[in-house]
This record gives sequence, C-alpha cells and structure tokens, in this order.
Amino acid sequence: GILAMFRILEWHIVTFYLLAVVAFSRELVWGVVYTVEVASGVFWIFNFLHLSLGLLEAWSVYPGIHLSGTAVCGSVFTLLARFLILVYQTLYLIWTFGPEDGTYLGIKADSDFWWWQYIWLSILCMIPWFFDACLQFYPALQTKIYTSRSNFVQSFLNI
Repeated sequence: GILAMFRILEWHIVTFYLLAVVAFSRELVWGVVYTVEVASGVFWIFNFLHLSLGLLEAWSVYPGIHLSGTAVCGSVFTLLARFLILVYQTLYLIWTFGPEDGTYLGIKADSDFWWWQYIWLSILCMIPWFFDACLQFYPALQTKIYTSRSNFVQSFLNI
C-alpha cells in the first residue's frame, strides 16, 4: 500500500516537474543546453524523494519491529549515503548555474564541468532505482530475489 502510493506520488511530482520545464522552455525561449540542465534536476528530485521515503520508513515502521544487525546497518548506510549524495548533487547543480569561470572548492572550472559531475553522481544514485524498475517487468524474478534465504542476497537488499 505505502510503496504503491509512493510510486504514484513520485510519478506525479516528476511528471509535473518535467512538464513545467518544457513549458518554461517554450515560453521563455530557453536554449536546448539550458533546458537539459534544468530538466536534469529530476535526478535531485528522485534522490530527495527516496531519502524522504527512507526517513519516513525508519520513523514509522522500525520502532515497532525487531531488526537484524545487517538490516539496521544497511538502513543507516543507505540514509547517510543518500544524504551525502543529495548534498553534493545540490552543490554541483547550483554551481552549474553559477558564473562561467567560477572557483568552487579550489577548482576553477566552467559550468559544464560541474554539470557533468552532477550527472555522474546522479547516475550512481539512480542505479538502485533502475534495478528496481527492471525487476518490475519480471514479477516472478522479483519475488524470488526478495524472498531468497541467501545471506548474501539479504545483505544486499538491506542496503
């Protein structure tokens, strides 16, 4: 129930954002490069939404159940990693729209450099989402993976 509701909410937020970018692009006559840079903010939205879901899950579900050590460590690791990636995504995306020859963190680079840093970091963050999206096409495989009794698979799923 909650995961299905999250997917619907995620779909609406991401779709609204992308449609708003297209509308602003047409009305304000943005260039293609600028439009793509603004549209890439969708990766930030995905990471923020999944971080929010993880925090809500930890706040609402975990106090009432007993979890193994790997589940607790995996959850904490995931939340901290997503938060750290969100901070760097925010910095890189802001620096993308900064001055052409800006100096940040002692690095003098143009906005394209920072945008590519943002893209590579965002792709790294989206790997679990792509994995989950691919499993949606094969429900039997998804069930087999999620109900596996292998300690290795269960440890991987806790991350």
